[in-house]
This record gives sequence, C-alpha cells and structure tokens, in this order.
Amino acid sequence: MSDKNIGLIGLGLLGKALAQRLIDGGYRVCGYDIDEGAREAAGSLGVAVLSSPEAVATCCTSILLSLPHSEVRSELLFGDSNWAASLTEGTLLLDTTTGRAEDLERDAERLRALDVYLIDVCVLASSAQVGNKDAVLLVGDSEGRAVGYAPIIQCFARRIFYLGKPGDGCRMKLVANQVVGLHRLVLAEALGLADHVGLDPEVTLAVLQSGLAASAVMATKGRKMLDRDFEPVARVAQHAKDVDLILELGDQSGAKLPLSRLHQEILQGLIQDGFGGEDNSAVIRAF
Repeated sequence: MSDKNIGLIGLGLLGKALAQRLIDGGYRVCGYDIDEGAREAAGSLGVAVLSSPEAVATCCTSILLSLPHSEVRSELLFGDSNWAASLTEGTLLLDTTTGRAEDLERDAERLRALDVYLIDVCVLASSAQVGNKDAVLLVGDSEGRAVGYAPIIQCFARRIFYLGKPGDGCRMKLVANQVVGLHRLVLAEALGLADHVGLDPEVTLAVLQSGLAASAVMATKGRKMLDRDFEPVARVAQHAKDVDLILELGDQSGAKLPLSRLHQEILQGLIQDGFGGEDNSAVIRAF
C-alpha cells in the first residue's frame, strides 16, 4: 500500500469528478462501481478500475465512498458481501454520500469495533463544481482529528466546515440542500410566470440576476433552464431522495416544512412523467 493510493467506491457523476481532482492532486485512484459504463468512463480518466470493493480494500487504507444513499453503504459494509470484514485495521472511510445521520452514526459505531473509521464528508456542490475545486465540504469531525486526511479532501474543496461529530455533516447537508432545492424551485416558477405573461426569458433572467433576487443557484441553473439543457450534473431523482430525507428529519425533530412538502410533490410528479434522470434544472418542466 502507498499513502498516495486512494480508494473510491462509486464512480457516477460525483465519483468521477472526485477522481479527477484526486488524480490532479497527485494521487493514484483505485476505484470500483457496479455499473460497467461508469467503470469505463472512470478508466478513461486514469482511474485504476478494480474488480471488486474487496480489491480496493486490499490496495488502499483511505477510501472515499460516493454512493446513492446510506442504505447502499450499510448493505455494502454489513450485507451479504460483508465488505467491512475485508477492511484493514486503521482504514479510513470518507463518505460523501447524502444520507441519514442516524445510519452514519450506527455504521460508524459498528466499524469502530473493527478499528475502521467512517467520517461523513458531505459535498455541497454539483459534480461540475467539484471538478472546478469549488466544493464546500461538511465534515462530521473536528479539525484537529482531520489533520491526517485533510490533504485528501482539500483536493476538491474550496471551503471546509468541521462540524464536530459524526452525523452532523449529514444533517447540515440536508439543511443546505433544502435551501438550494427551494431556490431552484422558486426560479423555475418565476421563469414560468414570465413566459406565460409574454416577458422575454433572457431579459427576465438578466433582471433577476441584477438585483436582490440573485443567487448562486440562479447563476448555475438559470441558463440551463432557459436553454432546456437537462444533461445531468445532478439529477431530479437524486434531489427528490434528498427532499424525502429532509422531510424525514423534519418529522423526527418536529420542524414544520410546508415548502419542502410541496417541493416533494412537484418532484415526484416529474419522476412519474419520466424526467427523474434529467438534471435538476428540469424542475422548470413543472411550470
């Protein structure tokens, strides 16, 4: 093993962006994904694509996870394949998966008994932003304990927030995603209204970007909405899953989330109409 070997389980949109940043940072990335197309695309970037998660564990003691949700992580670790048993003592798992904080806490506790450490390193950015080293990271750890792996995550981070304990990276990611998703929803509705009353969409977007309504979401998604460019950077179905988790967190804590409940209804309608695989800017289809 080499400290320049980094494992990566999950080579989808985010995983590929992470891999490219790590390779550019001088690391050798050893990766795996269940999808053949994802493996081929990652291989073309220079990832050493291995035959199984167990093979990744053999060559790396620092491994990033980029999975669809926390249930997939738990199944990988403790399900039929029992990947956790193949991990070397002292292995560090840096998990970028957006999932339930309770799942992260439970899995981290089980892994500690094996001298394996699971840290939530939630990524507040699209895959394109990660590729441009424009990600904000929400880490369920203290800055002092993160010294050993900080160089790894600094490869793709513009700013890092250390939130103290496992699970709080997941919680903060859901809070942040709630705001980002609702910004997209409001922008889509406003552009829809402008279109229905005959206003020029280009001028409308320029007006919105010039004043108090402007946001980073508008800068990244406004043009995609106008151009109907729904090539995915982050998918509708992916954010729908996040909204489900946001509502679950609200129910657990007693928080009132009426806007997110409406958002969930709109996203589910888009998925039922066959648009779940499109970029999340496709929320404008609802308007």
